Amino acid sequence: MKNSIIIRNMKAHKGRTLSRALLTMLLFIVIFGGTLAIMSLKRGLSSVNERFGADVMVVSRQASLSIDKNTLILQGADTYYYMDASVLDKINTSPELEGKIGKISPQFYLTSESTNLADDPVPFIGIDPSTDFVVGSWIEEGEQLSTDPSAREIIAGSGISLERGQQVSFYGVVCTVKAKLGVTGTEYDGSIFASMDTINAMINAANGSGTRDFGNLDAKEQISSILIKSDEFAVAEEITGEINLHVRGVKAVQAGGVMTNLADSVSGASTIITILLAAAVILILAVMAAAYVMSTQEQRSESALLRMLGASRKTVVRNVMGEAAASSACGIIAGAVICLALSVPFISMMKKWLGLPFLMPGTGSIAILFVISAAAAFLAAAAASGISARHFNAFDPGMELKRSI
Repeated sequence: MKNSIIIRNMKAHKGRTLSRALLTMLLFIVIFGGTLAIMSLKRGLSSVNERFGADVMVVSRQASLSIDKNTLILQGADTYYYMDASVLDKINTSPELEGKIGKISPQFYLTSESTNLADDPVPFIGIDPSTDFVVGSWIEEGEQLSTDPSAREIIAGSGISLERGQQVSFYGVVCTVKAKLGVTGTEYDGSIFASMDTINAMINAANGSGTRDFGNLDAKEQISSILIKSDEFAVAEEITGEINLHVRGVKAVQAGGVMTNLADSVSGASTIITILLAAAVILILAVMAAAYVMSTQEQRSESALLRMLGASRKTVVRNVMGEAAASSACGIIAGAVICLALSVPFISMMKKWLGLPFLMPGTGSIAILFVISAAAAFLAAAAASGISARHFNAFDPGMELKRSI
């Protein structure tokens, strides 16, 4: 009987039910989405900081003048500016750097191509499998590329629609997916990595078929960047200074300083999101309270009729609270469906908008956040309903019916 009255009231007053459900849904989405964004930013920064690997990145001076340092660190070799591959030998044989470099590896950025493998254009990045210490650290499935010059293999970022062992053709060059990267929260998620020999095969095939004109590009003679891991007893700042002082035409960028700047950017973005989140929650709560108070008058007449028919005050209040709870539950369910449907576009939008590493928490953390957000939205609606329900204990049913006639 009790449940049937609540359901009939909800059906009879669709506007009231819809407004309550909508407000609860908005509150849930704001709390869940805003908190998830903050958590993803912090996790993305932590992930990059732990697994980036390189202490120093070297690029051509033109690239350093054209691209922000944060972008260089996060996007690696994502630049059309090249430098002679002999720079790698100069750094390796420099007397000033002897004993200071632990690991060193080049990268070659070819191009970004629009494919059906990802939503955005896909960068093709050449690496040296024998010296790489960055890309390989992100491998989740499979293994590092072969050092055999004739092997045509690639490593796919987590956002690329390819599976390990699958074969795919680029510019007519058939490649096998040797490995798949884990989620990094950076541009690596949407990139494809190949050996320098495979990159050259793509260049020659594209030039020969007329598909693309790469001119005289040669991944063995030109490189886009050099990644350096300092020796355990060396200081990255010393390596950066020595390269900038003794190697012409290039610019060394210290990753540590960039990570500090990146941390500041993440902190700033998190603060802004938190402020916007708090403002939105306060606004929704104010509107929610006003909506419940405005609906009180309508419900007083309904409750007065139930009282005249013999229902107790406790029963009337229970019906009012039950209707509010049912409307809120519908709103939370709707909010959950919307969040689930928009999760992928949301991640893509946040990455583009913020330009910062954005790595979603694990399933367990998201589930806990979901429960907390749902509970917060439900309790807020219950509090607003409770405040309005208190008015039902202080009115005379007969007088209320006379007034409403």
